[in-house]
Amino acid sequence: MSTSADQIVLPVSCVEALKEHRERQTEWKGQSGISTEWTEQSLVFTSANGLPLHQSSFAKALARHLVSAGLPRIRFHDLRHGYGSLLGDQNEPLSEIRDALRHGSIQTTMRYVHPTRAKQERASRVDQALFGARINPTAADGADEMEATITRNGRQMVVTEPDKAPMIF
Repeated sequence: MSTSADQIVLPVSCVEALKEHRERQTEWKGQSGISTEWTEQSLVFTSANGLPLHQSSFAKALARHLVSAGLPRIRFHDLRHGYGSLLGDQNEPLSEIRDALRHGSIQTTMRYVHPTRAKQERASRVDQALFGARINPTAADGADEMEATITRNGRQMVVTEPDKAPMIF
């Protein structure tokens, strides 16, 4: 379980982006007229005068960046759901995702981990395998048909597809 005093591990790209951001803030502080108006509050993300960002200003800036990148509009909080889903798609354990999202319980984390298209397609292949071993592949597979093998190992069911890690149920 995470607390607000916990340390978090960031990818190198995030650390570099934060360093660049700190340099920009230092430049803002040094600009004529702003240095006397700068309010030091030890915040990472601030307005040009050091004060906290207003939520609506931040939401508008996010919306502008998404539109300019050709992406659909989302709420800032939706990024947490996306991050949780990406971690889930990489088969990270729920306990690790819980810690990364700083949730107090696995139940909360489970609301953040949504199936991605790849997982949905794989689940569809498993469903097809359960009710008929031969299935039609996606167009990207390039094959006419694909086989999935189902074996029972005690109380577990193992579904194996060519070039895929086995799924154990």
